[in-house]
Amino acid sequence: MSHYGNILSTLNYGLSRTAIVDVLDLKLFPLTGLYRYFADAGRFIECASGLNLPVVTMGDNAKLEDAYLQLIEPACCHTHGLLKQG
Repeated sequence: MSHYGNILSTLNYGLSRTAIVDVLDLKLFPLTGLYRYFADAGRFIECASGLNLPVVTMGDNAKLEDAYLQLIEPACCHTHGLLKQG
């Protein structure tokens, strides 16, 4: 059984938004969500955040697209990806 409580510390654990976004140099990380293909474009809706993201047409995208076209419905995906602002 876990017990939760306050963290007693002099460090600042507050989060706040900034006016600009820091560029992150990320490696591939696991993503889970729904993949859809519509009007010649793939979209990925990430489960944890609800973000609706475009899928680039490179790499293994053709395999994902082919798998989706066999199902013809949104498919739950467990994949590794990278988010880039563009």
